[in-house]
Amino acid sequence: MTVTEPLPIPDGMREVTQLEFFRLLAADPRDIMPNVEHEDHHLWLVRPTRAVWGWSAPGWKNPGAYLTIYAVRETP
Repeated sequence: MTVTEPLPIPDGMREVTQLEFFRLLAADPRDIMPNVEHEDHHLWLVRPTRAVWGWSAPGWKNPGAYLTIYAVRETP
């Protein structure tokens, strides 16, 4: 499968590097887990409230279909 352009980042989020994404994730004391209900991207949700913390693509179905991109909410 050929890699295509990245998916658009959702409104209210800013793009970060993979390193920054996981650094921010590790620094946040809340329980944050990826949600895999979407095939082409993951929402990273705070448990148990399910507030959106971040976003990453590609998702689980076609991991090579999109360029890898990470984003976090502009206001935590």
